[in-house]
Amino acid sequence: MVGLLGVPTSTAQTVQGTVVDAEGEALPGVNVSIMDTYRGTTTDAQGNFALDVPFDGEIPRLRFTFIGYEPVEIAVDEPASDLR
Repeated sequence: MVGLLGVPTSTAQTVQGTVVDAEGEALPGVNVSIMDTYRGTTTDAQGNFALDVPFDGEIPRLRFTFIGYEPVEIAVDEPASDLR
């Protein structure tokens, strides 16, 4: 599950969340990237991430990738999504 919280600025928003597995355990080292860009980060030891996401008229999408799991993509405007 990923929870997203945004803090708006003029053209970007800091998106924060936590990535967990189906059992609710934190997933450290998950790659989190903004689709169609070279921007990204990885989750920390508790599965947390924070990423400045630009808003330019289109709804940005984040892509989550981790070894052994199928990639998951979600729109930033979704408050929470299930990543099982």
